[in-house]
Amino acid sequence: MMLIGVFLKYRSAKMLLFVVLLTPLLYLVYQGVSEGLGSDPAKFVVEYFAVVAFNLLLITISVRPFKKLTGLSSIMRFRRMLGLYVYFYVLLHVGSYLMFIAVWGELLSDLIKRPYISVGFVAFLLLSVLAITSNKVSMRKLGRRWGVLHRGVYLIVLLVLIHFVWQERADYTMSFVYFCVVVVLFVARFGAGWINYLFGRLR
Repeated sequence: MMLIGVFLKYRSAKMLLFVVLLTPLLYLVYQGVSEGLGSDPAKFVVEYFAVVAFNLLLITISVRPFKKLTGLSSIMRFRRMLGLYVYFYVLLHVGSYLMFIAVWGELLSDLIKRPYISVGFVAFLLLSVLAITSNKVSMRKLGRRWGVLHRGVYLIVLLVLIHFVWQERADYTMSFVYFCVVVVLFVARFGAGWINYLFGRLR
């Protein structure tokens, strides 16, 4: 563990992470070239970017619990890169949806008639705010408010989970898996008290 902690402090560790986080995009390009996108390539691409972005979002919020569990404080320096890559893949998800699936004249009606699109759009707007303010200048100007603002990532996680679940039609296996992962990460971050509080309010 000590050796890992030493390696994480090196600049090369960030460069390695940068390359690793590009691999999902490179894999998709490979699948496209080798005609491995299935019978509905547009749907495959849109859903692929969504899954990659959500997985990276969950990895991002797991950094702090992982630090508490292992004591590797140097891992915190990777959160910004992870968060920006989340936004990168979200942009690819939204962009591919607009390019390949959406009917431009019906975008507004889709936002109103399809709740999962509305929730996803709100999550996208909130994530855009976090991405724009992820720089050191914003941290300095916002002061303590920066931390409060960026704790909104946990609301974004819940919105994305709802966005994901509402798109399911028959098989809810992946939705259940994601729900369990989110619960574990929230308990690791905030403790079990928030669950008791939430369900107490819902009674």
